[in-house]
Amino acid sequence: MCRAARSESAGATAGFTIIEVLVAIAVVAVVLSSIGALTATSTRGVTSLEQHVVLMETARTVAAGLPPRAQLAPSELAGELYGSCPITFRRWPRRPGRRNA
Repeated sequence: MCRAARSESAGATAGFTIIEVLVAIAVVAVVLSSIGALTATSTRGVTSLEQHVVLMETARTVAAGLPPRAQLAPSELAGELYGSCPITFRRWPRRPGRRNA
């Protein structure tokens, strides 16, 4: 009889209660949502850096292809960069009294 009583009481306390399972699921959900938010933020940062690198490379390519300022006549220069990016440069004479025009 003692043995039967022991097995009944052991069966009642074995395993997790529904509250413990719900708390564990809630903790897992919070951790997964935090990881998702961190991943999204990281992806946005990487995309922004990639766009910045492309813009810097484009600016350096354009600057490397320009002749010296003294050789530029007042005019407009237009074209395409990499076959799909239209660009236009305008060069007008400096006005007297302006140093960085």
